[in-house]
Formats: sequence, structure tokens, C-alpha cells
Amino acid sequence: MIKRSVGDSINWWNEKYFYYGEDLDLCYKLRQKGYSFYFYPFTQVTHYQGISSGIIKETQNISTASPQTRLRIALASTEAMRIFYQENLMNKYSPPVRFIVLSGIKLLELLRIFKAKCL
Repeated sequence: MIKRSVGDSINWWNEKYFYYGEDLDLCYKLRQKGYSFYFYPFTQVTHYQGISSGIIKETQNISTASPQTRLRIALASTEAMRIFYQENLMNKYSPPVRFIVLSGIKLLELLRIFKAKCL
């Protein structure tokens, strides 16, 4: 839960994210503004990881995601990494480090595309 005034101060969710990453970006912006996070351990949530995307082996047999959805989600996951890095971290590092990080994200993207097409 976030107070409206706090959310307004960080411009809420970054709409550049399609799927994945928006929660990380929101928390990063909150931390940058000096806000604290609290964990409430007395609740329970059941999360069937990968059901909507169909890209996780353990839930593939109950997912109804089409091959096109699996590919789109595979691309979105690495695009979220790229957006977060470019908007929040890239200017803190030298050009060689930037190249290595962005190359690593691209390599992971290619691996995820291959995996999504093979499922």
C-alpha cells in the first residue's frame, strides 16, 4: 500500500513496461526518494508462477498461453531489464560496463526467444 501523495511524488507506474519490471521500477523510485519498505508476514498468497506466460516448465501443462504469447513474454522480460538499466543505472557506469551489461541482456533475450520457440 502506498499513500496517494507518495505515489504522485514518483509519478506512479512507468508505462514503458509491458510485462515485468514495473514493480522493481516503482520500488527503486521509492527508495531513491528515501521511503522505507515494510514486510507484513501474516498474509498468504498463492502464486502459480508462469501460468499466464507459459514459459516456466513447472506450469506449462496448465498454461493456455499460445506460442505467440510465450514469445511476447520472453521478449518483455528482457525489455524490462533493458528499460530499467537504461533509465536508472546506465549513467552510473563507464561505456565498457554499459556494453557488457546491455550485451548480457541481449544474450539472455536470445536464449529466452529460443526457449520460448522450443516449448
